[in-house]
Formats: sequence, C-alpha cells, structure tokens
Amino acid sequence: MDFVPFRQEIKAKEELLHELTKGSVVISSKSGLQLFYIKKVNTNIMNQTSVETTILGPQLSLSEDIQTNINLVQQRYHQPSLTAEMFETGEKSHQSVAFLYDSDTVSKDVLQSINQSIKEKIIAIDKTIVQSAAALQMLLNGRKRSLLSTMMVTERTDRIVYNLAGGKVVILIDGNPSSVITPIVFFDFMTSMEDNYRSYFRNR
Repeated sequence: MDFVPFRQEIKAKEELLHELTKGSVVISSKSGLQLFYIKKVNTNIMNQTSVETTILGPQLSLSEDIQTNINLVQQRYHQPSLTAEMFETGEKSHQSVAFLYDSDTVSKDVLQSINQSIKEKIIAIDKTIVQSAAALQMLLNGRKRSLLSTMMVTERTDRIVYNLAGGKVVILIDGNPSSVITPIVFFDFMTSMEDNYRSYFRNR
C-alpha cells in the first residue's frame, strides 16, 4: 500500500482523533490501522484582493485553505530551496500553521531566532482557538500597543514571493486568507506592490 497517496501511519490515539475531525478516514487491515486524508475542501476559492489592491498587478489573493496557499506560492516561486514547515496551534482548533522560507536566501541567524522565539511561541499558545493571521500576530507580539512591529500581515501572493526572495519568513495559518511576514523593517510599511508595476513618475 506504499503507492497510495495521502496515507500516513497512526502513532497515537490523540493524533487519530484530530485527523478524523479534519476529514480523514481510518482503514483497518492485518498490518494495522492506516489513515487516509480524503477531505473535500470548500475553502480553496481564491478571492480578489480587497485590502492591498493594485491596478496592474495580480488580482487574486490567498484562499482560506493552507494547502491551496502553499500551492499558490509554489506556482510563483519556482525554487527547489523553498521550504515549508508544518505544525499546529490552538488547544481546541488545532489549526495548521506553515513556515515558508527559501533556505538559500534566508539568514541562518534569523531562521534560528525565529525557530527559538516565534515557533516556540506559536506551539505554546494557550488560546483555545486561533482563527486569523492578525490574531496570531497580536499573540506573538505579546502587547496590545506597539510602536514598531517586526511583522506584517498581507493577503497578496506577489508580496509573499518578493519577501521570500529577500530572505524573509512567511507564516500561513489554515482557515485565513492572510499571511504574516517576518522580520519586517520600517521601510517595508512605506512601500506598495503597485510601486513594482509602475514607473516612479507615474506612481508620484
């Protein structure tokens, strides 16, 4: 049965129950229990950008399905060094979270810092349910008021690709058509994606 796609072995009862609620099915055989992922996704529809609109740039934003969003990034960023790390957060929701980065361009120090701080914070979040990228950003920030943020929320796949090429890390959360980009500097908040598709004098 090794040729069957979307198959995984069950290692713990808790893992089995979580996967069943996500749309998987369990098949019992002589060799043991096998878990098959056969969920029908109804949230993979890509909407038009509504927050960060452009005239000449791409018009479609992220969807609410994390696998669809990863595929959208892969469609625009054809690099074998593109890496996706998957894990979960939320005591009740068990939301899937993905870290995307280019292993060739990301700074090793930045990646190590993110793994030691942000990733550990996400896994340790004691909130029952985390539903959006903006809420995840606030939880990671740890403060309701912050003058300078080191993260940016975006719905645009082209902005994601530009930042991946610049060595930054993108955080996707299942069920939300937005992503979190980190680390961010002040100048990143002063630029629009429209600047990349028009000349300087036409933009000004």
